[in-house]
Amino acid sequence: MTDERLRQWHRLFGIALTQLFQGAPWRVELEYELALQRQLLDVVIIEAPEPGSPPPLPPDLPDGLEALRAHNLLTYKSQHEALDAWALDELVGHYINYRKLTLDAKGARLPADAFGLYAVATRDPKALAAQHRLEPAGAPGLYDLAWGSQVVRLIVLNTIEQTPRNAP
Repeated sequence: MTDERLRQWHRLFGIALTQLFQGAPWRVELEYELALQRQLLDVVIIEAPEPGSPPPLPPDLPDGLEALRAHNLLTYKSQHEALDAWALDELVGHYINYRKLTLDAKGARLPADAFGLYAVATRDPKALAAQHRLEPAGAPGLYDLAWGSQVVRLIVLNTIEQTPRNAP
């Protein structure tokens, strides 16, 4: 089924809901534009191998970034900002939008395992940890956090090991 045919089904569904809610205290809007406000993702790390050459060995990456994927989306919170549920929801929302826009040579979406999600916090997210299980991920300051259907790697900068590879 073509994209246009699928869109027609979505429109028909919306029209049916418009009729259902006529006279009710709700408004139904079809094909609502979500890109009215500019949205910026803090950092994207994208694999860029040389065409036709084997991928080089990875450099000595900072803790938490050892298992980079083809596309890695990062949110960053400074010491003045809390890493909270809203920030993680926003990261997952950016991931969904980014994944929709990132297609292979044949125009198909890349598999989910081509993407990595990272939340980098300067300070310990105590309020988040009180409400959600942070699974230790093998080194101080590294955690995996299940968020919806995604797993976010959390890197807490003030608790990771102080080594040259972790220096800015």
